[in-house]
Amino acid sequence: MDCFTEDLAENWEKLRQQYGNLGYDVCYMEEFWLPRIEKGGLHASFNSMKNIDGIAHWYHAGSHGTVFPL
Repeated sequence: MDCFTEDLAENWEKLRQQYGNLGYDVCYMEEFWLPRIEKGGLHASFNSMKNIDGIAHWYHAGSHGTVFPL
């Protein structure tokens, strides 16, 4: 599952703690700016997103990404 998270850098520690407390393995892949949360062979990746004047700026694999209207 892929997720989009606004202000991911500011919210990463809270996500890490909450999923860690639920028994998930949690890591941050620095080269992709991408947290990965895994448990029981399933995983979720959280993509960083910024809302700039009603346009979602989505970042995946580091500085590469795309934009789309909200």
